Amino acid sequence: MFSSHFNDVLGTLEKTAVARDRQGGHAAAEKALLRDAGLLRLAIPREHGGDALNWPDIYRHVRALAAVDSALAHVLAFHQLQVATVLIYGSRQQQRLWLRRTIDENGWWGNALNPRDTRLQALPRSSELAGGYVLDGLKGFCSGTRGSHYLTVSASVAGHAQPVLGLLETASPGIAVKDDWNPMGQRQTDSGSVQFNRVQLPASAVMRDESAEVTAFHTLRNCLAQLVLVNLFVGVAQGARRQARDYAREHGRPWLGSAVERATDDPYLLRRMGELQAQISGAALMADHGAALLQQAGERGPGLSA
Repeated sequence: MFSSHFNDVLGTLEKTAVARDRQGGHAAAEKALLRDAGLLRLAIPREHGGDALNWPDIYRHVRALAAVDSALAHVLAFHQLQVATVLIYGSRQQQRLWLRRTIDENGWWGNALNPRDTRLQALPRSSELAGGYVLDGLKGFCSGTRGSHYLTVSASVAGHAQPVLGLLETASPGIAVKDDWNPMGQRQTDSGSVQFNRVQLPASAVMRDESAEVTAFHTLRNCLAQLVLVNLFVGVAQGARRQARDYAREHGRPWLGSAVERATDDPYLLRRMGELQAQISGAALMADHGAALLQQAGERGPGLSA
């Protein structure tokens, strides 16, 4: 299912994943491997130059990567999520512009679209400035922003419950990506906070304003985001089970009273490994099922009903 290039990348990343997770920081060289393997184009439609993979296959790539390096799997998955955000909320013109740029520039997407964090404010510009907003404030938990080329962003408008959604270049004047992500594990997801200081969001880059109707099709973005986490967790579990199996084969010793010579023949170990395999296989099948249902819903497009 996976290309030989992708499998080679998995092998390369696995060799350094533990050390890099302890070290933290920005995995620029490793992200370049993912980019050069063509993985930034998976979710982009063919009309814009992408591979147009379906979501079950995209999530399988995420799981395979999470089994060896969950932080970079997180970054890659959030890139695909932002591409999907442009496809769900963006106009046809915005999709052509931003997704074509993604292909031509081989650029990474970062996420500053976190509606639960309302600290970032959008101030409507006057009609003399052709509309749009000025963004001012802080946005937290912004996965993949460090080293990104483009951002999806959400910002609150005073007196409105619904945020503005927009598109920006990460290098836009007034944007500062902070290196303040200090988690326990997954230290290379480039997730910190982003400061916006009087950043101009022109009307042409607004995907949805504060008064636009929210449709059933729009809610698929939430489903895509939650399935990102599901597949990350399943991939981590698959990698942990594989490493446990390899350790038992190479270093394990049987329980003294098991009456077997090898750990891999120990009935207690076999039972535990079997239970793990059953649970993880079931989780993977359910994740695939959810992705297939999501794919079917997404193919209905804006006409999707509740």
